Amino acid sequence: LREANERLVKNSLSSESLAESLSDSQRELRERVAELETRLADSHAQHAEMARQLEAVKHEREKMETKLKKRERELTNLADVVAKRQSEPTKEPPPKHSSEETSVEKDTRTQDALSKLYEDISSIIESHAVRSPSESLFEGSISENEQINKWRTMYLEIYAELEKVRNMLLIQHNINQQHLHEVG
Repeated sequence: LREANERLVKNSLSSESLAESLSDSQRELRERVAELETRLADSHAQHAEMARQLEAVKHEREKMETKLKKRERELTNLADVVAKRQSEPTKEPPPKHSSEETSVEKDTRTQDALSKLYEDISSIIESHAVRSPSESLFEGSISENEQINKWRTMYLEIYAELEKVRNMLLIQHNINQQHLHEVG
């Protein structure tokens, strides 16, 4: 009986120690699972943030590529226009058969003024075409509206110069007409 009692006590002690060890290992496993779940949630959050950043970078890249293509087309178009204007012979008025030396001098001065104006306009356009894409692509501070305003300003300056030349030519024409009426 005593032996049976001792065996029973040993078995109960070993069962308790086994239950305690199982309980300890279960607790450790639960802690480990909780830690791994936390790390997994953090990893998912980091993954989602990185995916969002990647999409933002892709979108920005597409916008930059679109702007770059647009600027390249503008530059190509401007280069073509400048090349055409430089390759076109200047249209000279038909020679006038006048014996007066002053009219020949006036024609020469007018032609020189027109040639100079054409060269000045061409150089303005060329310098703007060369400068404009680099400013907008690399500085990043010039907006499209500012670019449009620069073009409008340049256009208005050129238009004002051409208007001055036109007015000079009209005045010269009127003077020539008056001179012809006085002589005739």
